[in-house]
Amino acid sequence: MLKEALVTLAMPIAIAVGIIALCLLVFLASCLPILWRARANGVNLSLRRLIGMTLRKVQAKPILENIIRARQVGIPIAIQDLENQMLAGGNIDRVVTVLIEAKARNIPLTWMTACAIDLAMGLGSTASQICRDPRVVELFTSVALEASLTTRKK
Repeated sequence: MLKEALVTLAMPIAIAVGIIALCLLVFLASCLPILWRARANGVNLSLRRLIGMTLRKVQAKPILENIIRARQVGIPIAIQDLENQMLAGGNIDRVVTVLIEAKARNIPLTWMTACAIDLAMGLGSTASQICRDPRVVELFTSVALEASLTTRKK
């Protein structure tokens, strides 16, 4: 009688464990290409951070792509900074593009200033309301215009 009860109880537990294992396997399979690409490009992205991003519903692929773009031109940006900007509703592609352009044109622009302008532009403000440097205003305006034209073409 006890043996039959254990067998009856073991079957649903085994099925639940199997389903959980399958879910973990699928999750890991989706994470491996991102982790591999991060390692190949010298970005220190751990499985733990990737799980955290997934739980916070932050897309890891755009963050990784922008980290790689920034580091290729020598702009050190932390993963956490990009993640925070994305969670705040900012456009990380635009911020990284503007930082890269600013560096190429020798315009002093910090990460915090670029993020503030980006977030303000998302609220309907213009770059000139945040920053007094006309070169930065021009840069943000041109990148935002280019992005809107590209979006319309798609």
